[in-house]
Amino acid sequence: MPADDTVARCGAVALVGRPNVGKSTLLNHLIGQKISITAPRPQTTRDQILGVWTRGQAQILFLDTPGVHRGYRRLNRHLLRATRAALDGADLGILVVEALLWTAADAEALRWLEQRSIPLLAVVNKVDRVRDKARLLPYLAELGRRAPFLEILPLSARRAQDAERLAERILPHLPPGPPRFAADTLTDRPLRFLAAEFVREQIFRQLGAEVPYDTAV
Repeated sequence: MPADDTVARCGAVALVGRPNVGKSTLLNHLIGQKISITAPRPQTTRDQILGVWTRGQAQILFLDTPGVHRGYRRLNRHLLRATRAALDGADLGILVVEALLWTAADAEALRWLEQRSIPLLAVVNKVDRVRDKARLLPYLAELGRRAPFLEILPLSARRAQDAERLAERILPHLPPGPPRFAADTLTDRPLRFLAAEFVREQIFRQLGAEVPYDTAV
């Protein structure tokens, strides 16, 4: 059943997970427009990206975050600071994991979320790659034992209908309140920032390992 968008609700939702689990792809389909870049190499997202989902009087502020990982270089520290900032301002946290996989980085991402004492949902991404869906059942059961998630939602971030279903399941868990942004706002990032990000995306996609991680535009 679609969520009631006549009730004024507004809250920030942090998308958290290890690198390359599909957080940026999910955000783009939630918003219906590309605002967060994607590339095969990990740690493509460098900064917190805000995506604004609005339906009627309901508004969700999605925060795409750099992948949680262990690293000690200055770039690594910058990425982790961006993730912490998103969590500090979130009303709800979403752990994004890949179907049938659980790694030390996934456990670290969950630990970060649990430290914030906010309600949690889990998104199991890339289920479209699992041919035998029965294999998902024990994985979902084990995930449910790892933390007291409000819900665990299997989906494919590449499918717009799955992203919309996720937004509708999030909405009842957000606090009441008026929208913080105009209905036609998709992000708070200026065009100059987005243009630079899209150029950086193409550099990574076209040149791959030939360019360093520290590349900036």
